[in-house]
Amino acid sequence: MRKTQTERICDLLSQLGASDNYNGYCQAAYAVVLAVENPQRLQLVTKRIYPQVADYYLTTPRTVDRNLRTL
Repeated sequence: MRKTQTERICDLLSQLGASDNYNGYCQAAYAVVLAVENPQRLQLVTKRIYPQVADYYLTTPRTVDRNLRTL
């Protein structure tokens, strides 16, 4: 059975030592998916990715920033 893109990203995060116990784990996986869908988003991460991740997880861009830095 083929893994989804999100599952592959989560596997990679785990291999890099990220723990799924952190809120930032799922947020990081979603942020990578967004970046893969449109690499132009990487030019302004805090303006283009964090707000979308925040909307998806019903939180604020500042919280996403903090969670990703904690990860």
